[in-house]
Amino acid sequence: MISQGKDWRSYTAIASRGKLAEPRPLIRLTLQAGTRRVQPLALVDSGSDESVLPPALARRLGLWPSIPVLPLDVIGGDVPAGVVHADIRIALHRGPLVLPSVPFRVPLVGDRPQVVVLGRRPLFEAAEITFQEWASRFCIASRHDSWWLKPRPMRG
Repeated sequence: MISQGKDWRSYTAIASRGKLAEPRPLIRLTLQAGTRRVQPLALVDSGSDESVLPPALARRLGLWPSIPVLPLDVIGGDVPAGVVHADIRIALHRGPLVLPSVPFRVPLVGDRPQVVVLGRRPLFEAAEITFQEWASRFCIASRHDSWWLKPRPMRG
């Protein structure tokens, strides 16, 4: 049963390398570091353990990645990547989902990715994410609004 009132969002197709890519679960969010703020598109990626920030966005936020300890494991090999922290705000129909001081990996070589990648930590710990691939849509519900994630009283 699909709960009424869920904030379903359609997958979005964006241009990549001059052609339209397949529709994906993309969401507009606000990233903030100090007084600097940007509103990029982000890919909600259940296959990524970590969140990744494009180097150009890190610079716009005035963030400089730390010296890498471990490389970022990506398809095609390891990439040297530092860490920065930024606050995330996602507008939801029952109020914003705010995640303070989220760690992002920032590749130190190349210009990929072009969009923010929201991986499993911390998004999937703070919210219920539902994908309906067959309908090309997804939903993000704050943990506080999710029927599945709310603590239930014990029966006795």
